[in-house]
Amino acid sequence: MHWDEMKAVTELCKNEGIPSHLDGARLYMMSAETGISIKKYGELFDSVYVSSYKYFGAPFGGILGGTKEFIEGMFNDRRMFGGGIPFGYLAAALSLDGLDGFEAKFAESLAKAKSLFTEISKLPNVSINTFENGSNIFELILDDEIDADQFIVNLRENQPSSIGPTANGPCRCFT
Repeated sequence: MHWDEMKAVTELCKNEGIPSHLDGARLYMMSAETGISIKKYGELFDSVYVSSYKYFGAPFGGILGGTKEFIEGMFNDRRMFGGGIPFGYLAAALSLDGLDGFEAKFAESLAKAKSLFTEISKLPNVSINTFENGSNIFELILDDEIDADQFIVNLRENQPSSIGPTANGPCRCFT
């Protein structure tokens, strides 16, 4: 959702007394995409969820934020629905370790990916499209001149076993 639309929707909710929640599964990606801080996104909503395992390297878990009144009752609600995790501190520790500098690292990774996509799009008959308002999905477009079946075969045959060039040189995906 575009930032201005998100602001309008959450403002309407506040005016009507309707609480709003941000499922922040892609929050860090959106922040890196738009340049709008995590804090600024979060300020629009009454509660915010961020996944610990999608971002911070924890095997499970998440972070739920909201007002003191909202959070106070969560302990019992969480346990009532099976959320009593006796070893949750392990996921919390991994999350805290992964959190340090994450925003900057994620933004750098996204910038590198976009740079790569720009270079790939310079190839004849190939382009990579982004979706409006950001996404973690990018669309690879092959023109009709490229045999998609052969393209897939070439990718499989030239798949590097590790990052970097293959033993035969750089990965070639086109014939």
